[in-house]
Amino acid sequence: PTVVSFSFDVGNGPVELNVHSPTPLNDDQWHRVSAERNTKEAILQLDQKYKEVRPAPTQGHTRLELYSQLYV
Repeated sequence: PTVVSFSFDVGNGPVELNVHSPTPLNDDQWHRVSAERNTKEAILQLDQKYKEVRPAPTQGHTRLELYSQLYV
């Protein structure tokens, strides 16, 4: 267990970001995970060190309109 994933779909297919840790995350220590999706980009960050950033899809919804369950 060394990967944290963030997946979302704004209407034009799923986008998945993955951040890999060099050490296992089940080490009985607290870890900080930050996930953000805004109109410009999607960001996933682990422990304020490891980060993946992707440009936001050019098409799709810009507001959060849920038609199914939201999993966090």
